[in-house]
Amino acid sequence: AQSAEVKTWCPLLAQLAGGIADAQIRHVGTLGGSLANNDPAACWPAGVLACGATLVTTQREIAADDFFLGMFTTALEPGEVIRGVRFPRPQQSAYAKFRHPASGYAMAGVFLADFGSKGRRVAVTGATDAVCRWPQAEAAWQAGQPPAPFEHDGLLGDIHAPARYRAHLTDLMFAQAL
Repeated sequence: AQSAEVKTWCPLLAQLAGGIADAQIRHVGTLGGSLANNDPAACWPAGVLACGATLVTTQREIAADDFFLGMFTTALEPGEVIRGVRFPRPQQSAYAKFRHPASGYAMAGVFLADFGSKGRRVAVTGATDAVCRWPQAEAAWQAGQPPAPFEHDGLLGDIHAPARYRAHLTDLMFAQAL
């Protein structure tokens, strides 16, 4: 959150880091730990997936599109540890999340990354059972059109928000980020 290098490279990544949970959690957590845990409401997975980052582990390099497999599940093998993450530099990016009032986790969050002629990527967190890309929004954004309402087979519903409400929040967060 405070890194001058990150703020220069992609200011939104520093902003994203500064908006995670509270200061006590940010001071003991790590980017690698957040990604390895793959909490469905965590912010870092959305940033990594939307940016099309590459995760560098003790054994290999894994594209973000191949890393996040499901709720709390990743492509990491037993004993494999994340050593770093390489982010391509988006021309523009934005992140909007609707925070859970107690935890600060995303009840719905949308990260947009524009890579110009290389395309646009949209990742959703908090609304589904795992971070995911939203290809319909990517295509609509590229065409300058509004996307159809967010739908996903793994929409989450709980005591805080039913599934349809989270889908609606996702639509709103996309519009806000855009």
